[in-house]
Amino acid sequence: MKETIIILLSFLMFFMGLNLKISDFYSTFKAPKMVIIGLLLQYLLMPLLAYILSILFLLEKDFLIGMILVGAASGGIASNVMCYLAKADLTLSITLTSISTLLSAFITPIIIQFYIGQIIFIDHFAIFLTLVKLIIIPVAAGLLINGFFENKILFFKKILPIIAKITIIAIIALIIILNRHNLDKISYLLMICVMLHNILGFIFAYLISTIFTKNISQRRTVAIEVAMQNSGLAAILAIKYFSSLSAIPAVIFSIWHNISGFVFTIFARKNN
Repeated sequence: MKETIIILLSFLMFFMGLNLKISDFYSTFKAPKMVIIGLLLQYLLMPLLAYILSILFLLEKDFLIGMILVGAASGGIASNVMCYLAKADLTLSITLTSISTLLSAFITPIIIQFYIGQIIFIDHFAIFLTLVKLIIIPVAAGLLINGFFENKILFFKKILPIIAKITIIAIIALIIILNRHNLDKISYLLMICVMLHNILGFIFAYLISTIFTKNISQRRTVAIEVAMQNSGLAAILAIKYFSSLSAIPAVIFSIWHNISGFVFTIFARKNN
């Protein structure tokens, strides 16, 4: 089951690559400010919030590790959909998701080492290699295929969102099955902690981005990108290198952030 989850996430990363073009990254070089702000918030704010909340809520070691893994992950694929629904800056969203995903192979192991290296031994290089296989190679493959055969895969790209949703549901289901003996350990305290992590990500990212831009669309994008994590990646790292129990925060997050993200889009559209 663990290997199946890894394969499914690799497919998700490949699907993401199929929706990318080299031109999507041009905006980074034209106006890099908000991309840099978004990436800094992604990899500084979310891990810090995860650590502080875990300490405040006195979470046990496995759950603390799970929270940090969620905070150290890149932006989630669902964030692009939410940005579209919220009438945010979709180009900025795609750029942030793409770059944060590629950078996660290098940055995520460092964040994990910094926050939980004292708690448990971290095989930094092994995690890096896993992320290269999970992210860099599938995304690059999808990007290349889209670049050379874009016109020939148009139909397939139309049904990609449905396939991606089914894949995400399958990943969540498999993680829940792996944790079937640990489900009674999920407390309201853990659920509140995970929910606050996401909600505070939205709030702080939006407020901080107001310092750097007057563009409401860009503020919304940064808030969504920062708050909506790649919880599938966090769950796989948890199961592969730590414990199935430490994947529980990622499972809760994967369900909750889609709910909160959708609520955010409703308010955003009303205030357009």
